[in-house]
Amino acid sequence: MRYNTIYLDMDGVLADFDSAVKKLLGKSLHDFPTSQAGWDAMEPYKETFFRTLDPMPDAYELVTGVINYAFIRGMNTAVLTAIPKLNRFPGVHIDKREWVREHFPKLYNDFNIGPYAIHKQLHCYPGDVLIDDNPMNIEQWNACGGIGIFHTSAEDSLAKLKKHLEI
Repeated sequence: MRYNTIYLDMDGVLADFDSAVKKLLGKSLHDFPTSQAGWDAMEPYKETFFRTLDPMPDAYELVTGVINYAFIRGMNTAVLTAIPKLNRFPGVHIDKREWVREHFPKLYNDFNIGPYAIHKQLHCYPGDVLIDDNPMNIEQWNACGGIGIFHTSAEDSLAKLKKHLEI
């Protein structure tokens, strides 16, 4: 028997990707004229970037709440992340996994990579939950019969999770 899973995205949900980029480059990746230009600017940092991210300010609150809800409902809790397009950061899968081990060791044993964002939907079974900050991922997840929760804060995501799971 397969138990449903609540998946947590990393960048923008657990890990503070945007603040780290702004600290290094002085602006967001979205502020570059093209996605390629933004990722090119990140090139000098590719060896350590993902391993050195800070957790989001409310990430521990989110993870604790999700683990508690999952336990009550008999569900699993896991990380579902993606790597940058064109695999611009060759060791990113190792860096992200080690980041989870350091910051959220309870999630380390159920760590999944898309590999790319568009592939996250392939991990979805009806009834699975994805908490993610990318609207495209949420739309695709919902289309596969899952419950997609667009993440803006731990408080909001936990309230939506409670509502969807009727806890």
